[in-house]
Amino acid sequence: MVNDRNEKAFELRAEGKTLREIGEALGGVSVERARQIIKAWERHLTSSAKPGVWAEAARAGVKTRTANALKFAGFWTKDEILRAVRAEKEIEGIGETGFRELRAWLKISEPEPKAYSEVALRSAITMLTKAGYKVTKAK
Repeated sequence: MVNDRNEKAFELRAEGKTLREIGEALGGVSVERARQIIKAWERHLTSSAKPGVWAEAARAGVKTRTANALKFAGFWTKDEILRAVRAEKEIEGIGETGFRELRAWLKISEPEPKAYSEVALRSAITMLTKAGYKVTKAK
């Protein structure tokens, strides 16, 4: 059950209070109960705050893992997601496959392959050669 007590506990935690201090402020509840109250409020916030954008993404073919990563990274609107994907911003929990899903959903074309410097290419060739691979030039 979510109520004012949950919100108060969450705010106290955000102020840096310990679970023991929060428990005392809530009328003497145990440390474990204070933790449970805070977790309940966190679940409430993440499940009720504009969930439509993740549902929309999932209906469009974005995998649940990617949608959840957006949710936990704090993306609340499609516009925020669009800006992050266009800027190729790193988002924890989303790899290249997830970004491909997001680009398809947002109708953004795939980025051009990055050109690598001569130094980076030589370094890669050296590393592959030392590892026993034969490296040849493409025609």
